[in-house]
Amino acid sequence: MVSGKPNRWWQDYAVAVIVYLLTLAPCFLGTILGLSLMQSKGDWFSPQRTDKNPNAFIAALSQWDGSWYVSIARNGYSHDAEQASSVNFYPAYPCFIACLMFIFPLFSPHLWGLIISHAFLITSFVLLQKYIRLKFPKCSQHISLYAILLLAIYPSAFWFRMVYTESMFLFLMLLFFGAMRKEWKLRKIAIIAGLATATQSVGVALVFVFLLYLINNSKGWNWRYLKIAGYTLLSLWGLILYMVYQWLVFGEPFAFVKTDNPYFQFQTDRMLPDIPVILNYQTWNGLLFLVAFIAIIVGVIKRWMTFYEIVLAILLLPTPYMTNGGMQYMAGQARCVLVIFPVFIVLGMLLSKSSRVLALGILLLSALLQFFFAAQQSCGGYFIL
Repeated sequence: MVSGKPNRWWQDYAVAVIVYLLTLAPCFLGTILGLSLMQSKGDWFSPQRTDKNPNAFIAALSQWDGSWYVSIARNGYSHDAEQASSVNFYPAYPCFIACLMFIFPLFSPHLWGLIISHAFLITSFVLLQKYIRLKFPKCSQHISLYAILLLAIYPSAFWFRMVYTESMFLFLMLLFFGAMRKEWKLRKIAIIAGLATATQSVGVALVFVFLLYLINNSKGWNWRYLKIAGYTLLSLWGLILYMVYQWLVFGEPFAFVKTDNPYFQFQTDRMLPDIPVILNYQTWNGLLFLVAFIAIIVGVIKRWMTFYEIVLAILLLPTPYMTNGGMQYMAGQARCVLVIFPVFIVLGMLLSKSSRVLALGILLLSALLQFFFAAQQSCGGYFIL
C-alpha cells in the first residue's frame, strides 16, 4: 500500500483487520445502549421478529431483515400473495448461513450471519485498498486509509456489522470492478455479477455495467451480438436460478416482486424521548444521501471516477426513491449509499487533501453518529427522537 514500494500481500490484510477492530466500538456500544433503552421501557425487539434468540446482543444485531434471513436459512422460503413473505429476500446470503449451519451445527444461524457479514466486511477493506492502488498507484496510501476508515465508521455503516447483505454485496461489487480493471476472463466477471443478482435486487446494476463493458471490449469478435447476449445471460445466473426455484416451488417465477414489502409503513408514534433530534437517523438520512450525491459530482468533475463507476452510481443512487424507500422505516437513502464504493474513494481523496485536524474531526463525528444510529436500530425500530 505504500507508494513507490512493493506491497506485500499481508499488509492489506493487516490494515483491514486493524481498521475493523478499531471501528467496532460505535456499532457495538450503540447496540448496547439501544438494548438498555428498550429494556427500560419493558419491550425488546421488533414485532416482525420471526426467530427469537436467547442472546439479547446477538438478537439485536439480527432483527428486521436479519430475522427473515435466519428464518430462510432454517426453514426455507414461503410465499403468500396476500401478505409479506420471505421470497422478498434474495437467496445468496441465507444460503451461506444454511451451508455453514449444516457443516457446523453447533452455532446458531444468528451467529453465523454475523460471522459472514463481518468476514465480508474485512475482505471488502482488503479489496478496496487493492482497487485504489490500481486506480491511483502514485498516491494510494492515504487515500485508501481514509477511504476504508470512512467506510467503516460512516454513520449508516452499522448495517455492515449486522445480519444484513450489505457487506456481502459490497464485497461482490469490489471484486467485480477489480476483475474488470485487471481484465479477467469474461466468464469470471459474469459469474461474479450473477452472484450479486442473487444477493440484492440492485445487483442487476452490475449486469448493466457488465453489458457496457462487453460492448466496449467486443471489437473484432465473430458472432459479436450472440456472445454479448450469452455473457449477459450468464451474468444473470443468480437471479434466473432464483426465479426458476420460485416457479418450481410456488408456481410463480416473479413471486419475489409480487409479495408485499414487510416494511412498507410503520407507526410514527413509537418514539423514545432519550435522544435529541439532531442525533436521530431520520434527521441525517437525507443529509447523508446528499453528501454521497455531492461526492459523485466532485468525482465526475475531478475525473476521480471511471466511466463504469459513474454508471454504477447513476443506477444505484436513485434506488430508494424508485422502490418507495421514502415511505419505509429509515427510508433507506443512507443505507443505499454504503454499497456505492466510489463515493468513499472520492471522500477519501478529499480527506487526504485536507488538514489532519479537519479529517480527524469528520471521522470522530461520523463515529459518534453511527453510535446513536446503531442504538436506534437495536431499539427494535423505534424512532429515537
